[in-house]
Amino acid sequence: MEPLTIRKLMKTAPMSVHRTTPLRAARETMTLAAVHHLPVVDGDGKLVGMLSARDVDQALAILATAEGNRLMLDVGDICRGKVSSIGPDLPAHEAAQILIESRCDGLPVVDSNGQLVGVVTATDFIEVAREALAGVDPQRRARA
Repeated sequence: MEPLTIRKLMKTAPMSVHRTTPLRAARETMTLAAVHHLPVVDGDGKLVGMLSARDVDQALAILATAEGNRLMLDVGDICRGKVSSIGPDLPAHEAAQILIESRCDGLPVVDSNGQLVGVVTATDFIEVAREALAGVDPQRRARA
């Protein structure tokens, strides 16, 4: 049996933000979409970083102070630029190992040109485990 690949596991057409998106707008997007991480892309749709809800909330707390209230920050001011990314054909067990070792909750999926094509999260792996425990073949997963 062939290993399950990220292509079958990832969420396609992921929500992302541009590096010039105002921080407050990015937080609103995260809240509305009920996500904790957003890939950050440039004008060509290439991955340039990752934005976490924790980082946004910490920055917004600073901005809420009297001094900080006068400052405006964009996503590019706080996003993590050195981010692990994976390709869609990577075996899922290897991606799981990357998640474990990096202690992060999600990985952006990029094509050979660096274009963002998906996102895979720890929750996606938990869903596969639940399905496997229920007797569902992981290779038969239907992606939304």
